[in-house]
Amino acid sequence: MTLEEKLERFENFGKVSKKDDGKIIKDENEEVIQVKYSTYQKLIEYAGGNKFLVYINIALMITKIGETYLTWYIGMWATDQVAQLENHNKFALVVFGMAALTSIAEFMRSKIVSIMIYKAGNKAHSEIIKSVLMAPINSFFDVTPTGLIINRFSKDLD
Repeated sequence: MTLEEKLERFENFGKVSKKDDGKIIKDENEEVIQVKYSTYQKLIEYAGGNKFLVYINIALMITKIGETYLTWYIGMWATDQVAQLENHNKFALVVFGMAALTSIAEFMRSKIVSIMIYKAGNKAHSEIIKSVLMAPINSFFDVTPTGLIINRFSKDLD
């Protein structure tokens, strides 16, 4: 093979067409990604299922009902001058109790969300690792650059 043939072959290496212009793989930023409903279902399943969604909604309802009642009670107390003079202890007890109930419900809601995120992240990541490690070498690792695999893992973790 002559030097000119080698240079021509090197120049055309990796080109499928003129449009590709030497790109062996497609640019990741050009990919169109769509998340399907089944993906959300699987993520909820990984997070612990629908029961956690019910718990979150119950805690949220308790929080909102508590906040609404507390606001109403303070408003009623502010307009009733007799209650202001006679029922200090009852007012303080109700306000403190409703504030405590609202705070506990909000804490529980945030804790449930944290647990769900932790469980879903661990399960999804282990499933991804398992899928990649079990992928056939000739149809995945030989045709996918290592940087692309690592980049996708880090994006999935985000």
